[in-house]
Amino acid sequence: MPKVAAKPKVARSAEARAKSGDVGAQIEVYFTWLGDVFAGREKMTFMQMLTTLAMLVAACAAGAGAYLLMRSKVLALSPSDTAQLKKVFYSGEPWLVECTTGSAAPMVYSAESALKGVQIGTLDCGAALPSGKTTYEKFKISKPSYGPVLLAAANGERPQIVPRNALTATALASWVLGATKPKMFAPTSGAQFESQCLRKPWCVHRP
Repeated sequence: MPKVAAKPKVARSAEARAKSGDVGAQIEVYFTWLGDVFAGREKMTFMQMLTTLAMLVAACAAGAGAYLLMRSKVLALSPSDTAQLKKVFYSGEPWLVECTTGSAAPMVYSAESALKGVQIGTLDCGAALPSGKTTYEKFKISKPSYGPVLLAAANGERPQIVPRNALTATALASWVLGATKPKMFAPTSGAQFESQCLRKPWCVHRP
């Protein structure tokens, strides 16, 4: 009868700890087994192949998410910072704001590279502003029942809610770029020129 090599003491110890519920030991045992599979010392069943593939896909997704998050320039906006919020909603500059108390949705990070020239931030739109009203109340916005809730602001106009059919990375970028592009005015009187241009800091006169 062929002799079977005894498992190293360290491996036996890890298996014992894994059986007692030690997550770190369970991971250690798994990767030890995986190394044996690649070395040809162990065989992988079909279910084990599916489990390993799922873990690899999840790890790749987590890595991609971490990469997007690290290189992101999404700003966390404060409901109490009046100067900052004036810049967002009244400067006329293009902004995409997600109403959330946490980080932006993954699709926002995915769409970020395509939103050239659009600044992006997160804001607790249900929190009270210095005026006592919430962002929803201030701009008379009815919070939709679906999520995430995203607002596009530009040209000093009331923020628009990103529609349901634009809640994917590609569709979001396309819709926001269209909704926030500079508007052209053609004043026909001195009064219109003053109201549409002279009183707006983002106006550029084109002769």
